[in-house]
Amino acid sequence: MRILLVSDLHYALRQFDWLVETAADVDVLVLAGDHLDISSSVPLDVQVVVIGRYLELLAEQTRVIACSGNHDLTRRDADGEKAAPWLQTSRGDRIAVGRR
Repeated sequence: MRILLVSDLHYALRQFDWLVETAADVDVLVLAGDHLDISSSVPLDVQVVVIGRYLELLAEQTRVIACSGNHDLTRRDADGEKAAPWLQTSRGDRIAVGRR
């Protein structure tokens, strides 16, 4: 089994493009957090839409496992904890998403 683990891409779209080109060569792609860039001039809401689309493209080619990092926490949950609810909406048949 071939697993590719990446993290801390921080909205580097060239790196996400590379992942789309490479994803078919691995059995599982693990995205271990910090997909967004909190210091970017691109609003987080826009970044969320773009990264969500990348997750869909990746899932067309391989199984994807994604979890959030501290840069991905865009809202507070019912308990007041920082969370990444946008990532939960990406969950699907070929996309597993960690909680929080």
